[in-house]
Amino acid sequence: MFKTDNFKFYNLNINHPEHQKLIELFEMDELVLEEFGDDFLGHLSERLDKTYVVANENDELIGFLGFYEMVKAKVSFLDMHFSLEKSYRGIRDNSNETVGMKMVKESSDFLLANRKTIEYIQLSIHYHNKGSLAAAEAAGFIHFKQSFYRKERSK
Repeated sequence: MFKTDNFKFYNLNINHPEHQKLIELFEMDELVLEEFGDDFLGHLSERLDKTYVVANENDELIGFLGFYEMVKAKVSFLDMHFSLEKSYRGIRDNSNETVGMKMVKESSDFLLANRKTIEYIQLSIHYHNKGSLAAAEAAGFIHFKQSFYRKERSK
């Protein structure tokens, strides 16, 4: 588990009743179905080194965050994936920032600050997912090729 200013990131436990409810919501979500088909749970539990259930400041489960560490040309980085429950997408708080942007920004800042071996975090976002694209860019990620976005460690 780790915490940021506005979120708590709990290790995914597919046997936990509340985690199961959130998984079921995502398995019916058209964006999730479009990207993962009927293998969302497989993606969460088998393809990522770490998968977290994201809770907001009220301890409501609102999404998932997962990543795996990769090395390319002797450079370590995290390939990060995120998904926000449909009812929280596009919702703005008092600072006029979306929940998705804050989740991506706070989690990526935390990971860059605490995983000293990684040089950057990479996101892969489909071009049609306008909300995730906007959240990533507002969180400091820069488009660098096709559907990939990158946020580098501050020098």
